Amino acid sequence: MKQVKHYMKRKVIGVFPETPLQEVWGLIFKKGVHGLPVMDKESRLLGIISEEDLLAKIYPEYSELLEDLNHFNLSSLEKDVVKLKKLKAKDVMNRIVFTTDPEASIFKALSRMLMLQVRQLPVLDNKKRVIGIISKGDIFDQILRDYLQTGA
Repeated sequence: MKQVKHYMKRKVIGVFPETPLQEVWGLIFKKGVHGLPVMDKESRLLGIISEEDLLAKIYPEYSELLEDLNHFNLSSLEKDVVKLKKLKAKDVMNRIVFTTDPEASIFKALSRMLMLQVRQLPVLDNKKRVIGIISKGDIFDQILRDYLQTGA
């Protein structure tokens, strides 16, 4: 059985709760990741911030658009982007985080991601510290490599 620990990325790019949101945004886009775990100094997971979380902070709720579609002023989005400069990771992070453990099957991890509609799962040790991260891409890459190598 192929386990998460064999395919996870061990070098995790994460942020602290006090990290300015502008820095979080920069890391997500410069590093090409879909989200960042928010951790304390002992690497314990506190939350996660995804691209969608950042965009949700500046974009109106769907219900707001429906209420007044004809008069909605998209220029107000620019003001919301400026407000983001004042926020920190702790202000935006999701406190409910779906995770996996290093011993889990990669297929169980993939099933969890598909079912929960997330792109990645932080990997936690038994002390709830982040020791890695695994994404759908990591798993698909490995499945494809195995398939091409064996010709099965």
